[in-house]
Amino acid sequence: MVLPRLALATAAVVAAATAVHVGTATLPSAELPAGLAVSARPAPKGVAQLYELHCAQCHGEKGDGDGVTELERPARSFVEGGYIYGNTIAAVTRTLRRGIPGSAMPSFVDSLTEHERSLLARHVLSLGPDGTDAASAECLVPTSTVPEVLDGPLMAPGQPLSAPVGDVGLHASRLLTFPGAPSVQFARGSWTLVAIRAEGSVRRDDWRRGGRSITARGEVLWSLSSTEAVDPGGLVALESGAPLERRLRRTQLGPEVITQEFSVEAGSISARLGERVATIDIDGAAAVVRVLGLSGDDGVAFTALSPGVAATSAEPAGAVTAFEGDGWWAVDGDERRRVIIYPLGAPPSGDRVRRAAREHLERVQ
Repeated sequence: MVLPRLALATAAVVAAATAVHVGTATLPSAELPAGLAVSARPAPKGVAQLYELHCAQCHGEKGDGDGVTELERPARSFVEGGYIYGNTIAAVTRTLRRGIPGSAMPSFVDSLTEHERSLLARHVLSLGPDGTDAASAECLVPTSTVPEVLDGPLMAPGQPLSAPVGDVGLHASRLLTFPGAPSVQFARGSWTLVAIRAEGSVRRDDWRRGGRSITARGEVLWSLSSTEAVDPGGLVALESGAPLERRLRRTQLGPEVITQEFSVEAGSISARLGERVATIDIDGAAAVVRVLGLSGDDGVAFTALSPGVAATSAEPAGAVTAFEGDGWWAVDGDERRRVIIYPLGAPPSGDRVRRAAREHLERVQ
């Protein structure tokens, strides 16, 4: 009996997914004798073996789409540079992790490690047309005389530059760059500030291949201490205290300042948040300042800073309140205005930082 091509491919995928490995042999789980110890199959030693084992049957030994498995539609030819979701290491790695719904392309999230998927992605791209790789110098983002915004996956702080691109360490990010000054990394989605880096070269990986991955090579001057760390720029609903998500509406680039405007909507709550980001100098030391202002629904407030954060203001009652956090200072003018300063390098005195923050309160829209 001859199965239809798509059914045959699907059956092969299902069989591979339900197989377990014993020693170096692969057997369907239903055929394992009772009580037999099961161990993971040792990983192939080289990327060529990985490709032969997981890809060649459909995409061909040379990556030309001429594999031995019969499919309803021919597999993509890597030789011709065909990639449905983009021809970058990050994009191909993502496809290996997720598969392609509605096709015979399975997910390899359980059968390959993160590192193996990254190796395979690099190998698959190497099979593409000659001359499509960008030279190293071409990937450098030219230095600008004005602030700029770069959006794309960016390596998390603390990961070595040699870490595999793909699953490991990459986060959807926004990098704000300032000429001759530190750069600022936000996590897209949560819009939490996660890292500040010294001035350094910024690269766009796989530039001519449609790549969007960013590599910021400057030394990390500040980063979130942990995923549970309080973001002083976070928002909450006053009644429940629940964190509120924001949605980016507009970005405006100025000669020295980058302004981001967000909407905040949850149930009956509707508000707006404006955030101005700039680099400043405090007594010869560099610092990053965030100036935030809320408008609209008064049921929205900034994240409370008191838990785990010491109030350091010596101001008389009724004046602004300052808090010192994990490498930052925050000053509230009222419930609708907040200024956060991240001193870098040799920190100036707390009084000087608070004074600089207060000076920025008047700029809150």
